[in-house]
Amino acid sequence: MEELYLKLRDRLDEMATGYPSTESGVEVRILQKLFNPEEASLFLTMTTTPETPREIAHRAGIGEQNAAMILEPMARKGLVFRLREESMVRYFAIPFIVGIYEFQINNLDDPLVKDISEYYLSGLAQSFHSLKTPHLRTLPVNKDLVSKKPILPY
Repeated sequence: MEELYLKLRDRLDEMATGYPSTESGVEVRILQKLFNPEEASLFLTMTTTPETPREIAHRAGIGEQNAAMILEPMARKGLVFRLREESMVRYFAIPFIVGIYEFQINNLDDPLVKDISEYYLSGLAQSFHSLKTPHLRTLPVNKDLVSKKPILPY
């Protein structure tokens, strides 16, 4: 079972902000708290583009109804993102930051906060802050940005 969560860690590490390994393995403990094995397995088959339960189920080798029954609770738990457009529902995998972590704000308990704090200090911060592309930036489109107030450092 540990191997499943190592694969999940590696999958999250491939995403935008990364999810690096640590010596203590705290990142795996976090995943074990957030994902049950069925959810972790399904997440590994998902892409970062919106897909229907049928598309995900086909790739995962499970029935569409079964996939939908796993995906909807995952969306409510903040483990995947859900889009509803008229009668169609689509899901996609999201990174740990910005994504899964932010959706856990109402689910934080002392052990999870402790593990996330340890993880931030032992690996995540270095990975997150070493990326060359900034996480937030303003891209004006056909407009000038004029401010009468000075722009202060963050």
